[in-house]
Amino acid sequence: MMIMLYKSLVHSIIDYGVNVWGLASKTHLDKVQKLQEKCIKSALWKRDKNSNLNEAFRTLNVLPAKEMAKFGILTKNRTSSIKQRAPTYSTRLQSSTKYVIGIPNNKYGARTKEIILPKLFNDLPQ
Repeated sequence: MMIMLYKSLVHSIIDYGVNVWGLASKTHLDKVQKLQEKCIKSALWKRDKNSNLNEAFRTLNVLPAKEMAKFGILTKNRTSSIKQRAPTYSTRLQSSTKYVIGIPNNKYGARTKEIILPKLFNDLPQ
């Protein structure tokens, strides 16, 4: 019953708001994640008191708020608007094409999609 309440009330709101707070600062994302963790702990409290949060996220089949924000940014934006570096060819089968990360003018410019998207795509495993 509590798992259904978590998924219907808490997770749906976090999932819906990922487009809004996905580019928020780290401190705001931390607040959302702490709230999510508290709700998950209360939803699974009677079930297993000694489980850690990673197991709880796997049990509920949900992503943590920070990972949900990254996933939302990556899936809802196109890569065609991002500049790619020229591929460097090596003796391996894979080419190491990376995206160009722009230089922000101020601290707020570092939170724009033009800066965050290339960083996230470059961090993905090949």
